[in-house]
Amino acid sequence: MIIQKKTEDFPIIYLRYIKGNLIYIGETVSFLKSRHLRDDVIQAGNFDCVKILKASKNTIRRRYWEAVLILNLKPSHQSNTSKYIGLVRKINNDEFVRTPIENKEKDFEKTLISNKLEIKLTAYRHLMEFRKYMEAIN
Repeated sequence: MIIQKKTEDFPIIYLRYIKGNLIYIGETVSFLKSRHLRDDVIQAGNFDCVKILKASKNTIRRRYWEAVLILNLKPSHQSNTSKYIGLVRKINNDEFVRTPIENKEKDFEKTLISNKLEIKLTAYRHLMEFRKYMEAIN
């Protein structure tokens, strides 16, 4: 267990648990203000354990990592994840969060691109062989 000094303040991302089940993930700019221990959030007010992660002082980065945790760990009291998906997509230029169908489409596009390149390379090789053959005849 890590004991924190009361004088040391830092931004955190906190994870609330009930009986070992993750129910809520939040972020705050101040560890000392004890937002992670408050019962003011109605839907996630009951909890028996809180895990604290030190976070970036940069608000955008802190909220980004909160969103990544929510999307990956799927807390039971945070089922509406549309704003978190939007945040992660905005920061990562749509590369991080994709549905399984979008993953298949991206993989298919990559396969098409690699197949097109392979066909172009093969055509180029045949064209070069044909050119050498024609030069040899003349």
